[in-house]
Amino acid sequence: MQSVAALETEIMEVCIHGPGCHKGSNGTDHEGHAFLKPLAEVIDNLSGVLNRYDTVLHLLKKPRLDHGNQIWNDSTLLVALRNELVHYKSRWGVELAERKLIERLKQKNFKPPPWNDSPSVAFFPHQCLSADCAKWTVKVAIAIIEAFYASLGKPSWIDDFRSRLIV
Repeated sequence: MQSVAALETEIMEVCIHGPGCHKGSNGTDHEGHAFLKPLAEVIDNLSGVLNRYDTVLHLLKKPRLDHGNQIWNDSTLLVALRNELVHYKSRWGVELAERKLIERLKQKNFKPPPWNDSPSVAFFPHQCLSADCAKWTVKVAIAIIEAFYASLGKPSWIDDFRSRLIV
């Protein structure tokens, strides 16, 4: 949930303060800022956080994110996982196992928590939600933010903290 919240926060920061604002006034795209700030609430009301990233890039006439690559696929899976947790509906057995989300998560082969590694324990949420899964969510959030800044033609704020990130 925190990784998707980071994505939501990042796109809102860009809309309100302008692309490159993390580099200070000399790094901010002032034209982009003037253009996006009045649209910030409209962009924030768009459905889907990844749609907001694409919309900002489109409005600024920058290359959109590649919807066919692994970063995009993992990002959509990350958002789907967050949505499953936040908007939880009780499902059991076959009803849960048949969900495409569960199949996509199983393909990630997350290492289960040591206390829930028994095959008799349900994959979701007991085996899936582990430290390995959490690490993956952070990597995905970092990757989409970096891809976004690459499309903007601006250095990512992550560059300043990379040495402190443990992922």
